[in-house]
Amino acid sequence: AYNAQRTWMQLTVRKPLEMTIRSFMYRIEQINEYLPEFPPPPGQVVIKLNDTELIELIYRAIPRKWQLRLQDKSVKRHQITRNEFIAEIETIQAVEMQTRLLDKKGQNAKSESSNRKKDPQAGAAAKKQRTNKHKNKNKNNNASRGKAPDDVNVHFCLRHGWNSSHVTDDCKVLIAEADKLRRQHDAGSAESRKKVRQGYQKMAEKDLHALIDERVAAATKSTAKKGKSLTFASAKEARKYLASLKNGDSDSSSDSE
Repeated sequence: AYNAQRTWMQLTVRKPLEMTIRSFMYRIEQINEYLPEFPPPPGQVVIKLNDTELIELIYRAIPRKWQLRLQDKSVKRHQITRNEFIAEIETIQAVEMQTRLLDKKGQNAKSESSNRKKDPQAGAAAKKQRTNKHKNKNKNNNASRGKAPDDVNVHFCLRHGWNSSHVTDDCKVLIAEADKLRRQHDAGSAESRKKVRQGYQKMAEKDLHALIDERVAAATKSTAKKGKSLTFASAKEARKYLASLKNGDSDSSSDSE
């Protein structure tokens, strides 16, 4: 079993097409570590493959065209380390992958051109589809920037900008938000709304009393300058006096002294 496994590794193993050379080398090293575990013939010493044998194994496992490229580059595999040899093969593999992708793109373009020549209508339809796609993209960009699209029958919404379906008054999102705020207001307790109204009323009464006091003080000061003094039994009398001042009948109210 040991001799069969060793011979298979040295002469038969091949790198899978889609596997990278680095992954392939890692797997070979794993198998090489297991090699001494195979039962050998009686009296035979079991040893692993050394670096030189591993380099030769890799050279035999890669495709023939890679071997030719190594020869074109004058790579002497027995005079370099295993890691350096792997790096050379990685370069060849990377170039081949890029070349394969470019060839695939070229074939697709060539096939599309050939189809247009065979069927002009199909080519025109494909061109029209690309043009419409470009127009839709530009329309979406204009709408996002707040610019009106060039199409007819478009609508403007404060929430969604220019669109082809609705205006602000018909916006379902805005209507839903307004309903939510209305429900929140209605959900407030009657007691809380009463407190708010009472607060506004107190503020209004406070402002009214302050205005009355200010007017009374001014009237008192003006009358004192004329040698008269004013005293009021209540705020009602003071308001009457202020009303009489407004009507120009200050003498009639002075009897309240």
